[in-house]
Amino acid sequence: MKKSILIIVSITIMLSVQAQQKSNSLQKHINIGKNAYRLYADKENHLEIRNNKNTNSYVVGDTKTFWRWDLSVMPPTWIQEPSTCRAVGELSYIFVADNQWNVNMNQTDVDEILFRLEEETLNSSEYGIIEMDTTYFGIIPDELDNDPKVIFFFSGLGSFGGSVFDGYFSSFNQMTEAEAQNVLPPEGPAHSNECEMLYMSCDPVNPTASTTLSVLSHELVHLIHWGYDTNEDSWVDEGCAELAMVLYGQPDPIVDFSSNPNNNLIVWDQTFSDYVQTMLFFTYLSEQYGASFIRDIIANTQNGTEGINTVLLNNSIPLTFTEIFNNWTIANFLDDTEFETGIYGYENLTLPLFGQIIFPNLPINTTKNINDCAAVYYRLPLDFSQIKIEVTSDNEENSILHLLAYENGSIKEIIPDDGDLEMIFTQPSTYTLSKLVLVLGNQRIGGSTTNFGINIFDPTVGIDELENSIINLFPTIVKDNYNVTFNFEKEKKIKMEVFNITGKLVKTVFNGNISSGKQTISFNSYNFASGMYFLKIISNTHSINKKFIVNR
Repeated sequence: MKKSILIIVSITIMLSVQAQQKSNSLQKHINIGKNAYRLYADKENHLEIRNNKNTNSYVVGDTKTFWRWDLSVMPPTWIQEPSTCRAVGELSYIFVADNQWNVNMNQTDVDEILFRLEEETLNSSEYGIIEMDTTYFGIIPDELDNDPKVIFFFSGLGSFGGSVFDGYFSSFNQMTEAEAQNVLPPEGPAHSNECEMLYMSCDPVNPTASTTLSVLSHELVHLIHWGYDTNEDSWVDEGCAELAMVLYGQPDPIVDFSSNPNNNLIVWDQTFSDYVQTMLFFTYLSEQYGASFIRDIIANTQNGTEGINTVLLNNSIPLTFTEIFNNWTIANFLDDTEFETGIYGYENLTLPLFGQIIFPNLPINTTKNINDCAAVYYRLPLDFSQIKIEVTSDNEENSILHLLAYENGSIKEIIPDDGDLEMIFTQPSTYTLSKLVLVLGNQRIGGSTTNFGINIFDPTVGIDELENSIINLFPTIVKDNYNVTFNFEKEKKIKMEVFNITGKLVKTVFNGNISSGKQTISFNSYNFASGMYFLKIISNTHSINKKFIVNR
């Protein structure tokens, strides 16, 4: 659990949420710049240009006109904006658009920004943002201008359609102007300032607010990451940049993802939930394996999970991405660094309680679609002698479940299943069970979903009669009729429903009383499309799921 608590007032949270959610049009333009670099940049020519170019060595008072995007319209258009150098540090230049000077930004603001860039972050008095980011993430590239300093250009980036723009990195500046001109309309011709620079806003956001400066550290990591790998998966690129905000001391508020954790970690949809999710994952990686591990991920030119697995192997860490993902899903709910070896919590973040589906009573019979690389949490009732969990899945090899057992609010044990998606948990005798949580995850790498059938009951009550009364189900691969034969000792009311793999009810095939003795219930599958289905058999006390396949 976090050792210090960051207090963020609601207005700060709102600004951060708005600031990080770039509009799709802006993100599309940023991606066009990355693609343009890969298409048109001549690296050998860039090296020659840099080696034959004198360092700019700007001084306070120097003027320069920069190309930037006009973000008051979408898609953004190119404009030129005169500016003046207002501060020079050992690692940075601060330029301010002339039309913003002493309007939305003044010398006091510049001095504060320079202090945060070069001297102190909110978390450390030992280094500023630039040294922090280069320490944790890698060196800043020097593509064209033969100048190790980064230009931080502050102007009125404004807003559009409710999206507030507080900063961005454009890889167009890593190209020559001639190369940028190759981008065709409607996105081009594009332009380049031929230098390492970041665009930051002083209107409508406060340029010295902790949220703005935290985003500055975020955008600087995009520049660093670009220097190593121009084609990294967005979720990795953004996750590393989000980690910079944690290190600075002003992370994004942990909302959205925590209330709805069924969100694919490795599919980037640019929702705020995606930002928070990747922030948590890369903070977790950093805390578990150190800053050098994150630097290695950035430096590795393999993308996504492939790059992470290679870095794990190179660092002799005996885990795979999916195994770390499983531990991380538990850490998100548990957030306890004192338990076992500390792999289920965060030192530098305090997490809210994650959203959970609460079941007050047994038996439980439900279905759930879970996204790839995602998990859901079920709060289970405590009134049982023994609890049995049976899970069916159309993706069993990538389905995982764990039980979290608590006493007086503290975790006592974590119980994994043995690989067959079944678990039996007996009411403990050595401690008093106060909370029981089922973590159900889908560790498949992809962009799909998996349908789960979940059956939870006390096996000491009622279920044996239902399970044992089913003496035959045939055929397992159905063309016409599907048959279920029961053998009840006495008449019993039964309901039978068929669900498809998405969890949608296809048909109620029986709802009534079944006489004692051998009785066969048949239903036809004429109107069923080929594929996998689940038959739910429900008695007055329990229910069970049976899987069958329709093959035309």
